Parts: sequence; structure tokens; C-alpha cells
Amino acid sequence: MYRFAFILLLLACQLAVAQRYLSYPEKESRKGPQDTTRISELNEKAFRLRESNPSLALQYSQDAYHLASVLLDKRGMARALGNSGWIYYRRGDFARALEDSYEGLKLSEITGDEEELARALNNIGAVYFEQRQFISSIVQFKLALETSQNLRDTASMVRSLNNIAYASLHAGLNLDSAMAVNQKALLLSEKINNNYLISFCYRVRGEIYEVRGQHQQALADYQETHRYGLLSNLSSIKVATAHRIGRVLFALNKVDDAQRVLLENVKEAQALGYRDELEKSYKLLAQVYERKNNQRLAYHY
Repeated sequence: MYRFAFILLLLACQLAVAQRYLSYPEKESRKGPQDTTRISELNEKAFRLRESNPSLALQYSQDAYHLASVLLDKRGMARALGNSGWIYYRRGDFARALEDSYEGLKLSEITGDEEELARALNNIGAVYFEQRQFISSIVQFKLALETSQNLRDTASMVRSLNNIAYASLHAGLNLDSAMAVNQKALLLSEKINNNYLISFCYRVRGEIYEVRGQHQQALADYQETHRYGLLSNLSSIKVATAHRIGRVLFALNKVDDAQRVLLENVKEAQALGYRDELEKSYKLLAQVYERKNNQRLAYHY
């Protein structure tokens, strides 16, 4: 009897692990060969789509994690967690992002997957940044940079360099140093012709110009970022940049233009589930309507 109860408990635990991300009826992971090649395919799809179609990317990462846990493929599990951690970060679910990213980090250390290790470190640094733990975030980004340099992974290096520049900016560190790091990232991203990373570089440079009070230059860089987002259908870039464009337009006293941009961004952010960007757009709209002496809508937003 006790043995039977133990077997039931063991099966329940295994089922709980396998179903961690089992959230929709017809699982993609059930189609085709159930092997590590399939896990890699699912993780690659999630990685490619996570900036343009986060909902579908999350489904693929859930499928990958489910299949990898069944097959005890720790490398596949880590990569799935890296993707889901980033998607949750984008959606403003920082607790879940940190949980998945830390678990992915531990699995990457076990398997020696340094490429995924660098991604996990960048994810964790990004969450620390949102928690305003800027120095802690820089530490994670620098560890990610060191790992990607050892691998000669240019794309990961660019991401880490931009993150260092961005966190340094908000930590109140030297702006010239942040600009130099950002410029290095931009040159590398152009060298590998990666539209997402190029757009990220322009966005960070726009932030530096904005902090310097150079709003026209900031606006030009944000518009360039948004253009790359449109060209490559990068929804996260479009939404993250639009509220910054609205912010600069507001600073330039182009209140009607700021209102138009922000209202459009609210629709996009709602549709994609980007809560952090939605909150920032709401806050800016409150300031816009206050400037226009519309107290009712100011309070509403």
C-alpha cells in the first residue's frame, strides 16, 4: 500500500514538472518526432518570434520546456526558460521573469551552455534594472559580456554592451562613457546587420541624448528605432519606442502630437500584453491631459 502511494506521489510530481507550461489544448510539442531535435526547433522558433509575436513565442517555449522535461534534456529546458523569462520581462511580469531566468541560469551552468548562460545573465540584469538595482544589473551585464566575448558571440556582446550603457545612464554614471559603450555596440550591430540590435542601439543613444536635454537628437534616434521596428515587424521595439517618442514630443511642447502617439501605443501595448509599456504610456497621457487642462482624463489615466 505504501509503495503504491509512493508511486502515485512520484507520478504526480513528474506530471507537475511536465505540465509547468502546459497551458493550451493542442500542444505543438506533440507533433512530429519527440526528440532533442524537436526541442531545438521549438526553442529556435520561440527565440525568433519573441520580439514580434510574444504570445506565439511563449507557446513554443512552453512546448519546448514540456518536451525537454519529459526527455530530461536540461539544455533544452534552460533555453526554453531563457525565452519565457524574456517574454515575461517584456510583459512586465518581473517576478516570473526572474524565476524562469534564474532556473535557466542554473541549468545552463550544469550543462556548460555558455551561450544560454550569457542570455540568462542579461535577463536577470534586465529585471534588476527594472527594480532600480542599477549597480547589481551592471554586474550581471558585465558577466554576460565576458561570457559572450569568450564565445565570440557578437550578437550577445552587442546586447550586453547596450545594457551596460543603459544601466550606467540610469545609475547616474558618466554619460560620455555610456555613449562610448553604446557607439561600440552600434558599430558591432551594423557589422552583423542585425536590425533588432541596431534599433536597440539607437534607442539607448536616444535615452542618452534625452538625459542630456538634447531632445531633437533624442527624437531623431527614437524615430529611427521605431522605423527599424516597423521594417522588421518587431512589436516590442515599436511599443517600447513609441512612449519615448511621446515623452520627447511632450518635452518639446508638441502636446497634440504626443497625445496621438501615446493613444496609439496604448492600443498596441494592450493587444500585446506589454504591461510595463502600457503603464508608462498611461502616466504620460495623464501629464498630457493635465497640460491641456482636461482634469477628468488626467485623473482617468
